[in-house]
Amino acid sequence: GDTIIILGFNPVSDIHWGHLVIFKIAQFFQMNYKSYVLIVIPDEEAYIIGNKPAEYFHKKSLTLVNQIAALGFNKKRTFFLVDSLFPDVYNLAVKFSKNVNLNTLQAIYGFKKKHCLGMFFLPIIQCAQILLPQIIFKNLKGTLTIIGANEDAHLRLCRDLATKNHLVKPAIAYIQYIPGLDGKPMSRKRSESAIFIFEDVVNIKNKIAKALTGGQKSIKEQKDKGGSMANCVVFKYLRLFEEINEASIKLECESGQRLCYECKNKLKDLVTHELAEDLLSEEVAE
Repeated sequence: GDTIIILGFNPVSDIHWGHLVIFKIAQFFQMNYKSYVLIVIPDEEAYIIGNKPAEYFHKKSLTLVNQIAALGFNKKRTFFLVDSLFPDVYNLAVKFSKNVNLNTLQAIYGFKKKHCLGMFFLPIIQCAQILLPQIIFKNLKGTLTIIGANEDAHLRLCRDLATKNHLVKPAIAYIQYIPGLDGKPMSRKRSESAIFIFEDVVNIKNKIAKALTGGQKSIKEQKDKGGSMANCVVFKYLRLFEEINEASIKLECESGQRLCYECKNKLKDLVTHELAEDLLSEEVAE
C-alpha cells in the first residue's frame, strides 16, 4: 500500500518561506518514497477565525491551490482538499463528535465562553481532515502529518479518535519552525518577519538587510570583537539552502573576519534565485 503526507494551509495567510520549507519536506517524501501528498485548505476555519466574508476565503483557497500546485509537487500524486467543496469532511466530523466532550476541548485548547461555537467544532473537523484519506483510499499503508511541537496536543486528540473509530493512528513528524527575520516567531501580522514568495524582490532584499544578526554596531567593532552566531537569523536561513561549514563560519564570525553584510548578501542571492525558480514553475503551470 501507499503512504500519504498530510499538510494544512490556512488561507488566512499568503505563502511565505516558512510554508515553503514544509512543502520541500513533503516533496522529499514524494520524490524518494513515492508518497502521496494531501494539502488541506480549511476555508471554513479561516472564516471562523478571520474577519472577512466566507466568499473571500473560498476564492482565495482556489487561488492557493493553483499557486501551491506549481511549487514542485508531482501533480499525479498530489491532492487538495478545500473543505467547503468536500462535505465528506463535515460528515466524518459529525461522526467523531460523539467521542469528544466539552471538558476535553477546554483542557486541550483552553476555550472560554467568549469563543464562538465554530471554534469548538474546528478541532473535530481538523481530525476528520487527517483521518478521511484512510476511508477514501482503502489501500493506504499509513498517514504522516508534519507539524510543529505546539500542535502536538491536537494530534493526540486525532490519534485518540482514530483508535475509537477503528482507524490507523496517523504518524507525526515534528519540525522546528524557522524564526522570523526579526528573530521572533514568523507571523502574517508582522509582514517584516516573513519572506513571501510572491513578494517584490526589492522588498525581499530590504527585509534581509534588516534581519537580526549577532553582529556589532559598526564594522570596526565587528572586526575588533567579532560577532555571535547564537541568535543570528541570517545564518539559520543560510543553512536551509546549502550545506555549509558551520565550524569555519563560526570561527570567521567570532574572530571578526566575516562581516554581517557578507552573509546577508549571500542570503539575498540564494533567496532570489530560489524564488525565481518557483515563480518560473508557476508561470509554466499557468
